[in-house]
Amino acid sequence: MARERLVAQGMQPGQLMLLQPGADGSRAEARATDDDLLYETLREGALGATIGLLAGLLLAAVLKLLDVGFFDADPLFGMRLFMGWGAAIGGFVGAAAGARRRKHTVADLLRISLAGGYIVLVANTVSHAQMSMAQLVLGESMRTPYGVPVRA
Repeated sequence: MARERLVAQGMQPGQLMLLQPGADGSRAEARATDDDLLYETLREGALGATIGLLAGLLLAAVLKLLDVGFFDADPLFGMRLFMGWGAAIGGFVGAAAGARRRKHTVADLLRISLAGGYIVLVANTVSHAQMSMAQLVLGESMRTPYGVPVRA
């Protein structure tokens, strides 16, 4: 439907490519890409938590050696406090670094969409006017009859 509307509004059929799920066998490959991203984020988070825990322990030991009054009431409380905060901050920073390291390209996004069972229409535009028109038509095609956007 969107393809016909784009052609009716002046785009050449050669500028439009309709991709259907399972046509090229990319379903398993895209799912593996998603799993790799998840495992990389978890691994980086665990590594960050470990480094943060050790940094917190080292900071607590240095403060104990310097005889800072923070540890007078309960020596173990201060150690656990620094270790806990170090692990929490390190885990957050590690997970963020792991998630940020992996950027998806357009080809990755297409592969993931096809693996999810979606039909993808790719429009190659040659002008800003064509791009605006394609965005409008494709945006409208992703709405249900009741005007609510389709959840991807």
